[in-house]
Amino acid sequence: VITNNGLTSNAGSDLESCVGNTAVLGAVIPGIGTGSWSTGSLQSVIVNSLQNNSQVINLPVGSSSFTWTVYNGGCSSSDAVTVTNNSVSASASDQVVCSGIAALDGNDLSGTPGASGFWSVGSPNSGLLSNSLQNSSTVSGLSQGANSFTWTVGKGGCVSSKSIIVSNNSFSVKSDASGLNSKEVCSSVYTLSGDSPLGGTGLWTKVYGSGIVSDATLYTSIVGGLDYNPTRLTWTVWRNGCSAVSSIDLTNNHLSAIASTQVVCSSSAVLDGNDVSSIGGTGYWVVGNPYSGLLSGSQNPSTVVSNLSTGQNSLTWTVVKGTCADSKTVYINNNSFSVKADASGSVQDVCSSAYTLSGDNPLLGSGLWSVDFGHGVVSDVTKYNSSVSGLDVNATQLRWTISKNGCSSSDVVVLTNNSVTATAS
Repeated sequence: VITNNGLTSNAGSDLESCVGNTAVLGAVIPGIGTGSWSTGSLQSVIVNSLQNNSQVINLPVGSSSFTWTVYNGGCSSSDAVTVTNNSVSASASDQVVCSGIAALDGNDLSGTPGASGFWSVGSPNSGLLSNSLQNSSTVSGLSQGANSFTWTVGKGGCVSSKSIIVSNNSFSVKSDASGLNSKEVCSSVYTLSGDSPLGGTGLWTKVYGSGIVSDATLYTSIVGGLDYNPTRLTWTVWRNGCSAVSSIDLTNNHLSAIASTQVVCSSSAVLDGNDVSSIGGTGYWVVGNPYSGLLSGSQNPSTVVSNLSTGQNSLTWTVVKGTCADSKTVYINNNSFSVKADASGSVQDVCSSAYTLSGDNPLLGSGLWSVDFGHGVVSDVTKYNSSVSGLDVNATQLRWTISKNGCSSSDVVVLTNNSVTATAS
């Protein structure tokens, strides 16, 4: 009896492994006989060699051959299948950056022959890749907040992707609400107005100058001690792992106008405004209305003013430095006055050795008669209408001086006794 034990074996189609270095074999179950798997790979492990669809694990990178052999009696038949392990895994890290630029960190594929990768920018991000095919590509133009990117790697027909978020936590900060980095103030004290740190923290730091911040952690703190030299302060805010800084220079250009009220005894005066040129300031005088004073030089602190009206004259001295100004109004009291020594004239011919004087009444002031020359004798030198005696043919000059409101004025009268005596013979 002759028995035909002819067999056929079919190991199935060649396979590609893309995940976890594993594959599931797919031999055809034999019609007769039994089958088993074998391999020449030292690394690969056939989980169940007698199972036609056994799982294979620990596949090495590249191709491995597996043989399906069918046995029946003393006969056998074998067929081989190739399993190519092209499994790849994309990896990359989320990042927090403090600027619009970041260096991405997709895994390096240089040690995996035949593998390649590329970056893609998620929508609606505006990032620009310096080289999308480079795992460590630089990306610029990051939007503030979350920016998504995907690193995709492939080998053969196997593909793996990893999406990451690059959080651009950068922000800008202002040290003053005006947006200026240099500010002129008109006081030694200033209320700061840096941006609020919101959920972060802030700190004022003095770089130079005389200013002293009352609370360095308060964005609206008060700074005192400012002078004519700039004080530079920096406002630093820390938030979400990032920081931003801005500086402001504060210069106190405050100045005070100083001048004195005066009493003068003429129609002109020398003014005495303070000179601010040594601190970079300027000044000018203005004559108040309706006064008629004339200034010889309005920008001279010690200018001469003439044509003063009798009585009170107002003038204002204004000093300026930058946008800071101060004014002081003073009054020049022109107390000058005129006086007459005699109501009838300055030369009088009298017909007696005595005469009743008629100088101006000093009113609230005081008066005094004095003899410049001659023989006349005044009975009461303080009385404007005193009598004078002892007049003779030689002229007597009397001076009437009035003093009041800090000023004095005088006038003279010349008296000559032209009396004659008639005789008969």
